[in-house]
Amino acid sequence: MYKSILFLFFAICVEASDLKLGVEDSWPPYADANGEGISKELVLAAYKSVGLIPDIKVYPYSRVLNLVENGELIGGFNVTRQDSTMAKFLFGEQYLFKAPASIYYNKAQSFSSLKDIPDGFNLGVIRGYEYGDEFEKEKGRFKVVHVNTQEQLLNMLARKRLQGVILFELVKDYTVNFYNIKSVKFFKGFHNQTSFIYVAFSKKNPKASFYAKKLDEGLKNIRSSGEYDKIFERQKMMMFTEIFLKEDFLVAAFPYKESFRYR
Repeated sequence: MYKSILFLFFAICVEASDLKLGVEDSWPPYADANGEGISKELVLAAYKSVGLIPDIKVYPYSRVLNLVENGELIGGFNVTRQDSTMAKFLFGEQYLFKAPASIYYNKAQSFSSLKDIPDGFNLGVIRGYEYGDEFEKEKGRFKVVHVNTQEQLLNMLARKRLQGVILFELVKDYTVNFYNIKSVKFFKGFHNQTSFIYVAFSKKNPKASFYAKKLDEGLKNIRSSGEYDKIFERQKMMMFTEIFLKEDFLVAAFPYKESFRYR
C-alpha cells in the first residue's frame, strides 16, 4: 500500500514538472506585472483540482506566444481563440473567461465598426495581442502603433499621440483608476468584440493535448464547485483595496461589472 501511494506521488510530480506555462505581465486585473491576477488563480485552481501544480513563468505577452509556439513552454495565457491563433496553437474546450473590448478615441467619432474607420487612422494596440478576426482583416489600412502596457496606450491617447485605441473593458477601468487617469476625457466608440480567453498549448509538445484536457476537467470542476465564482469575488475585493490604497487616490470608484465574470 505504501509503495502504491509513493509511486502515485512521484507520478504526479513528474507530470507537474512537465507542465511549464507562461503568463503575460501587462493585463491587470487578469495578469499584473508579476503575472498575478484572475487568470493565474483560475489556472492554478483548475489544475489543483486534478492533482497538478503547474510551473508558471512571467514574460511579456509576445514572448509568451513565441515560447509556446516554439515548444519551449507547453502553454501560455491569456490568448484569444481566433483564426490566427488556432493556426499556431492547440486549445481546449473550456475558456477561462470572456473579455469584451471597445474602441476609445481622443475626440468624439461616429464610426460603427472597424470597416468605417478611414485609411491611415492612428490606432494603438498592445504588442502581440489579438483583437479579433475582423481586426486582422482591416488592420493593414491603419497606422497601427504597438506598445507594451495599458498605461502607455491611455497616456498616448490622452496626449493625442493616438487617434484611437482598442481596450478591454475591465482592464481599461482598472488602469484608469489605478493610475488616476480619470481626469482625462476619453470617448467610447463601438464594441469591437468579446474575446474568449484561453490557455493556448504548443503544437510541438506531445503532452500538450493531455494537459489541455486536464485543464478542461479542472475548469469544469471549479465552475461546478463554486470556486470559480469565489476567485472573481476575491479578486474584486483585492482590486478595491489596491486602488483605494494607491498613493494620492482618495476615492475608489472602480466600476466592477458582473458581465466580466462570465461563465
